[in-house]
Amino acid sequence: MLDVAIAAKRRSSEPLATASLQAGVALFVFQHQWDVVLTFAESGDFVPSQDWKAKDLKDWVKSEIGTLNQMLVRALARSDALPDAPNTPLRRIQEFLKRYLSVKEGKRRSGVSVFEAGAALERAGRFTDSLQFYEAISKADVLPDDEVFAEQRRIVCKQRQLDHERQRGSAAKVRDIDR
Repeated sequence: MLDVAIAAKRRSSEPLATASLQAGVALFVFQHQWDVVLTFAESGDFVPSQDWKAKDLKDWVKSEIGTLNQMLVRALARSDALPDAPNTPLRRIQEFLKRYLSVKEGKRRSGVSVFEAGAALERAGRFTDSLQFYEAISKADVLPDDEVFAEQRRIVCKQRQLDHERQRGSAAKVRDIDR
């Protein structure tokens, strides 16, 4: 896919080049190549091979950073392997998602749907991040359907958190969450 992206870019076939690049990012998630995914998520550098160190390709990736980040979140939202990723990469992915999907002053800055953003956060496995996201969405300027969805998912996440705290035996936390 990345060879197609390079060839298309160098032949000025922009739509094919961009689509291939986006698909390449998604493939790294589906192939569990967390090192490439993390380098891109944390720094915006996309260097899966030596070819990608060329200045024209680095500049191109930089110009596509917004759509590539969106593709990354969408791929993470659909990744069955994400919950089972090794701890260190998983924590770093959680931090990327929390930062990228944050809702500030009632505004979302990512172009990813509430459904996909929530799915990525939930698959990454931190109750608090998912809950913060859904609570922020309920206060944000979003479509009514997104608000209803966020409230439903917030309740599901709260139930998961309650079940987790029950297993840990934390009676005080269980009472607080249950309330």
